[in-house]
Amino acid sequence: MDIHFSGSKGKIKKTGSDRAELIFDDLGDVTHYQISKDKTFGGKEWKSIKKNIKLKISTDNDYRKFTFYIRLKDKNGTLSKIYVKRLQYIPERSRSIKSKKEIVGDKVVILHGKKFSKSSIVSLYFSDIKGKFGLPIKVMTDKFGNLRYEYRINKTKGAYSWYAVNEKTGKKSNIIYYEVK
Repeated sequence: MDIHFSGSKGKIKKTGSDRAELIFDDLGDVTHYQISKDKTFGGKEWKSIKKNIKLKISTDNDYRKFTFYIRLKDKNGTLSKIYVKRLQYIPERSRSIKSKKEIVGDKVVILHGKKFSKSSIVSLYFSDIKGKFGLPIKVMTDKFGNLRYEYRINKTKGAYSWYAVNEKTGKKSNIIYYEVK
């Protein structure tokens, strides 16, 4: 008997989606199942077995971990051991930000980003020569969640960085490093 989340036969299924599919393989005489987040199965009804079950998970908080307890029953009423399956919700980061790695000073560069909240505010943070980030510059995304910002580089030669924060979700992009020549 094999019970696993779709796309993963490992101990913990990691997902960025609010839905997961639990798959039952090689069930034999199993006719019903119970699934619960509580190992006592308090009040959970027995349901007719299916090849797969679709679960909706709460994505209110970033990086939530879920433990599901599953119990099976065969046609004779015999109960199985309790199976434990874990799922970890990892939100998709606003990671598609492009920037040149080397920039000639006193030039205008265009910063692009994707996968932000649609028509919402993104805060851009730029570092100084010592690596400390200053106050944010607020930029509005388009109706598709894309970011475009023209930025004049008027800094002395050296290494700098920047990142973005999606104000609606609080999610931070990767830090982009660049060098002013």
